[in-house]
Amino acid sequence: MEQKCKALQSAWIQMCHKDFECDGYIINSITVSDLKQAEKEEAEHRKISNPRVHLLRKHVFVVSRRIMGSDNYRGQYCGFIWGTCLCLHGLSLWMTINPSDTHDPVAQVFAGEQINMDEFFPDAGPDSNRWAQNIAKDPFAAVKYFFFIIKAVLSTLFQIDVRGNRVHSGMGMLGHISGYFA
Repeated sequence: MEQKCKALQSAWIQMCHKDFECDGYIINSITVSDLKQAEKEEAEHRKISNPRVHLLRKHVFVVSRRIMGSDNYRGQYCGFIWGTCLCLHGLSLWMTINPSDTHDPVAQVFAGEQINMDEFFPDAGPDSNRWAQNIAKDPFAAVKYFFFIIKAVLSTLFQIDVRGNRVHSGMGMLGHISGYFA
């Protein structure tokens, strides 16, 4: 069992069964008064004195590092970015791409609107209210559009090709990309 646990330590959240049962028992024994005391200690900027509450807090922080969008996840991601900056000697380009899905005919095609993109006329077809309704009715179409546009920009402008968890890059219009976060 111990060898199996050591083999699993390379993953972010892995725990031996015996540790899981033990920690679960300890965490289940926490009372409301324990939590109130820990709240009071945190408000006074002191270390939490109760080891059971401290263990619960540790588990919450470990799990929250895996939840995309959480403060811990973003903090970890920012750490990766700053670490890369140190290794690659700073940023040359920082870009945020935010395409507008409600006014783009490509997004409307993803939403099911029949638009001939080969013979596109901006004044033909539905009005802007209908375009906004199409995206509101089908949020998955907006997601597909977003990823399509981002992939198109990355592949054509920067020669970045993402396949699974691998990133391949070539000489793009702005040179060779040595670091990439998305």
